[in-house]
Amino acid sequence: MEKKEIINSLNSRLKEIKNLRNLTAREPRFKNWHVSTIALLKNLSGTYFKDIGRFKKLSFSDTKYHRGKNIYNPADTDRYNLDLAAAENILKRIILQSQKDIQTENKKID
Repeated sequence: MEKKEIINSLNSRLKEIKNLRNLTAREPRFKNWHVSTIALLKNLSGTYFKDIGRFKKLSFSDTKYHRGKNIYNPADTDRYNLDLAAAENILKRIILQSQKDIQTENKKID
């Protein structure tokens, strides 16, 4: 995949975050988005490894052990929303940096 294609795909993933805000980390739509976004990020060059690592470390759910954990846990919802906001910021940073890199490459060619 070319960098431009990856950026376009990441932009579409970024727009999908609006639809994911009402879901939980256990929803299939969210899981599909998360896995496909990680797969896209793996196609980027090594210059983005820090941001990719930060994205991979996001858990989107409370990782503490809760005895008798219910299906609904407010801590999970809070962590999901915080990590979704962090994921949005990471993707925006990667997209902006990629666009700058493409512009500098185009200037070098000209």
